[in-house]
Amino acid sequence: MTRYLYAGVDVIGSLDEISSKLQAGGYGSDYDVQLDLYKLVSSTYDFHFNWVPDLVGAFAWNRQGALISVSSDGLSLPDIYDFRESST
Repeated sequence: MTRYLYAGVDVIGSLDEISSKLQAGGYGSDYDVQLDLYKLVSSTYDFHFNWVPDLVGAFAWNRQGALISVSSDGLSLPDIYDFRESST
């Protein structure tokens, strides 16, 4: 007998519910629609079924350098700096 870790998800039924809610004006913003779609896709726990809405990427942040901490005298608490190597 095969057992699954997660409960089954009715993707088509859930998409129909989201569509009905959308057509009825039940969403206040595009963010709310995308959030429900994202929750649905995530609830499948299947990396072959994947969608990343732009609402997730809107808050992406990438550091170009490295964080370093340096104590001025080796005894005091260090200060934190954003370090970027020079290309020279």
